[in-house]
Amino acid sequence: MERDLRQAVAAETIVPHYQPLVSLHGNRIIGFEALARWGGAGEPLFPDQFIPLAEETGFGDQLLRRACP
Repeated sequence: MERDLRQAVAAETIVPHYQPLVSLHGNRIIGFEALARWGGAGEPLFPDQFIPLAEETGFGDQLLRRACP
Protein backbone atom coordinates (compact mmCIF):
# COMPACT_ATOMS: atom_id res chain seq x y z
CA MET A 1 0.00 0.00 0.00
CA GLU A 2 2.93 2.36 0.62
CA ARG A 3 3.99 2.15 -3.03
CA ASP A 4 0.40 2.82 -4.17
CA LEU A 5 0.19 5.73 -1.74
CA ARG A 6 3.44 7.22 -3.06
CA GLN A 7 2.11 6.98 -6.64
CA ALA A 8 -1.27 8.45 -5.64
CA VAL A 9 0.35 11.43 -3.93
CA ALA A 10 2.61 12.04 -6.94
CA ALA A 11 -0.33 11.74 -9.38
CA GLU A 12 -2.61 13.78 -7.08
CA THR A 13 -5.30 11.10 -7.16
CA ILE A 14 -6.10 11.52 -3.47
CA VAL A 15 -8.76 14.18 -3.73
CA PRO A 16 -9.85 16.56 -0.98
CA HIS A 17 -13.58 17.01 -0.50
CA TYR A 18 -14.93 19.76 1.72
CA GLN A 19 -17.84 19.26 4.08
CA PRO A 20 -19.46 22.31 5.65
CA LEU A 21 -19.69 22.61 9.43
CA VAL A 22 -23.08 24.08 10.32
CA SER A 23 -23.92 25.81 13.58
CA LEU A 24 -27.05 24.49 15.23
CA HIS A 25 -27.58 28.00 16.60
CA GLY A 26 -28.56 30.09 13.61
CA ASN A 27 -28.22 27.29 11.03
CA ARG A 28 -25.22 28.87 9.32
CA ILE A 29 -21.92 27.58 7.98
CA ILE A 30 -19.10 28.21 10.45
CA GLY A 31 -16.29 26.36 8.70
CA PHE A 32 -15.34 23.38 6.60
CA GLU A 33 -13.81 19.97 7.19
CA ALA A 34 -11.42 18.58 4.56
CA LEU A 35 -11.94 14.90 3.79
CA ALA A 36 -9.47 12.82 1.78
CA ARG A 37 -10.85 10.43 -0.85
CA TRP A 38 -8.70 7.90 -2.71
CA GLY A 39 -9.92 5.36 -5.22
CA GLY A 40 -6.85 3.17 -4.71
CA ALA A 41 -6.56 0.33 -7.22
CA GLY A 42 -10.19 0.53 -8.35
CA GLU A 43 -11.96 0.09 -5.02
CA PRO A 44 -12.37 3.17 -2.83
CA LEU A 45 -10.30 3.11 0.35
CA PHE A 46 -11.59 4.55 3.59
CA PRO A 47 -9.41 7.26 5.14
CA ASP A 48 -8.71 5.08 8.18
CA GLN A 49 -7.04 2.65 5.77
CA PHE A 50 -4.53 5.11 4.32
CA ILE A 51 -4.27 8.22 6.52
CA PRO A 52 -2.24 6.47 9.27
CA LEU A 53 0.19 5.23 6.62
CA ALA A 54 0.35 8.71 5.06
CA GLU A 55 1.20 10.21 8.44
CA GLU A 56 3.77 7.50 9.19
CA THR A 57 5.56 7.90 5.85
CA GLY A 58 5.49 11.70 5.73
CA PHE A 59 2.93 11.96 2.94
CA GLY A 60 0.36 13.39 5.35
CA ASP A 61 2.00 16.82 5.09
CA GLN A 62 1.66 16.76 1.32
CA LEU A 63 -2.01 15.82 1.57
CA LEU A 64 -2.61 18.59 4.10
CA ARG A 65 -0.92 21.20 1.88
CA ARG A 66 -3.10 20.09 -1.04
CA ALA A 67 -6.30 20.30 1.05
CA CYS A 68 -5.40 23.73 2.47
CA PRO A 69 -3.91 25.76 -0.40
